[in-house]
Amino acid sequence: MESMINKEIMKYLCGCICCTTCFIGFLLIIFGFSSLEATELGLNYSWISKTISPQVKENGLYFIGIGHSFIKFPKTVQTIEFSNEPNSNRGPIESRTSDGLEVTLEISFQYILQPDKLFTLYNTYGPKYTSVFQNIAINLLTEEATKYTAYNFFMDRGKIKDDFQFA
Repeated sequence: MESMINKEIMKYLCGCICCTTCFIGFLLIIFGFSSLEATELGLNYSWISKTISPQVKENGLYFIGIGHSFIKFPKTVQTIEFSNEPNSNRGPIESRTSDGLEVTLEISFQYILQPDKLFTLYNTYGPKYTSVFQNIAINLLTEEATKYTAYNFFMDRGKIKDDFQFA
């Protein structure tokens, strides 16, 4: 009689262990998936080894494993704006003309991230790469403004706009 009870307990324990193992395995598989939207690019980051895969993933559902997530980047055109508008990234840029007069520049520009350079961009600048873009833009635009006189800013705006685009 006692051996029959032990067999029943053993069957029950084996059943519980099998169910628990299957449930945990199911959770591990589910949590190993991650997705990217149609407007996103991603780099696979491992929390366990603290490494980033250089392979850029585009939109879709991926099995990247437990302890992994995507570092997401926009795939669409991004705008940086320097103006007094409420949604601008920062206020207008103040510079000087070649004849020493102060000029205030309200400028916006657009960029798109190149997927083949995404890994290098992240390794070089980290998640705050947009602030680096803004600082570089401010430096270039301020320097470019010093090449023109105040007269040029009033009379040749079209030429200055074209020159700024290639700066």
